[in-house]
Amino acid sequence: MAAALQRDGGPTVSATYLWQLRRGLRANPTKAHLEALARFFGVNPSYFFDETPGSEIAVQLALLAAVRDPGVREIALASSGLSPASLQAIRALVENARRLERLPEVRSAG
Repeated sequence: MAAALQRDGGPTVSATYLWQLRRGLRANPTKAHLEALARFFGVNPSYFFDETPGSEIAVQLALLAAVRDPGVREIALASSGLSPASLQAIRALVENARRLERLPEVRSAG
């Protein structure tokens, strides 16, 4: 990983330093190190400071998993172009069906 960070234009960093960061034995990495790590993992640097981005990523992953389901995809495509009132009615039907099937509430992706 240390070599990959440097190859991607990041700062020189040792494998030992990364190991220490991962284990909590080192603190306060430099801005350049955080930016390189964020680039490596494909996240915004704020990911390392704020818990909100982590929860946003979880919501996005749940959305991605749902859209892989052909039935969900079909409903989403059929809903495209409907009025806000129609979309609200469909959402109410889905929420009611989830309650009847004792499924958890779904957090909004937007």
